[in-house]
Amino acid sequence: MASYAIPPRESRKQREGFGRFKVALSNVLTKEIIMKLSHIFHYPNCLIDDFREADTVTSCALLMVSKMEEKGQIAPHDISQLLDSLREIGNLGTASEVQQFFLKHTDQATTDRVDPAAQPLNPKPDSEKEMKNQIFISFTFKARDKAQCLKKKIEESLGLGTCWICTEGVEPGQGLRDEITKAMDHAKVVVCAVSKEYPNSVECEREVNLASEMKKKLIPVLLDDDQWPLRKSDGKPTGMAYTFAGMLYQKVSIANSAGLDCLTNTLRKILDSSLNPVPSLNVVPPNPPDSDGGKG
Repeated sequence: MASYAIPPRESRKQREGFGRFKVALSNVLTKEIIMKLSHIFHYPNCLIDDFREADTVTSCALLMVSKMEEKGQIAPHDISQLLDSLREIGNLGTASEVQQFFLKHTDQATTDRVDPAAQPLNPKPDSEKEMKNQIFISFTFKARDKAQCLKKKIEESLGLGTCWICTEGVEPGQGLRDEITKAMDHAKVVVCAVSKEYPNSVECEREVNLASEMKKKLIPVLLDDDQWPLRKSDGKPTGMAYTFAGMLYQKVSIANSAGLDCLTNTLRKILDSSLNPVPSLNVVPPNPPDSDGGKG
């Protein structure tokens, strides 16, 4: 693997510089990046849960930096594994920033030893970079595991980083709503991961209404054996019924590849239509005969 740093025999000054680099690194790691890296590094579920349940982003980032050093993913003489992984998840800007921090704090600001061979031979075109976070996934907290699994399956087909999903567990408030609004404004399509609790969720109803106001393409995806149109647990129609009126839904079982292929093909067509009119939502194909609602 290519080396991005100083020789393995580091001096005291270089070790101290590496300490400053770790502090700088913790300041740029978001929880979303941390969760993606933890899966790429194959961290155990118990450690991933620690990241997810951390009280603050700062404490989560400091824990991540500590674990990366412990497991050899960053070292005073080599951060190549971290840089490669950041590029793999599509965070090219963060990778560049982290590399600059490393060069600065380890006294290599004028001696960049980055191996040219480590740079991508075929850089992604701008259009591919713009695919990042183009799919907003709306879901309820109780269905977050299913929503995360759905995100993973979509990204296996369309590319890592294609989806935006709020999994940080932040308490509802103005800051979170601002983040959701910005993410939805950036996205091209909104996938509603409809579980049994979805019709009863005030926050999900707000997201559906916001998507409608922003004129985003909406794709309802039924994760459970819910009836359509949606109704609340008391049998009354949900406020989303008007927005969803006339739409065809997609029933998806996470374990059923046919249903997932149908969904990802539709999403791919929408994302590939940057220079052309987005197809009408009523072209969302119905559930294949061998697909069922499943429990995800």
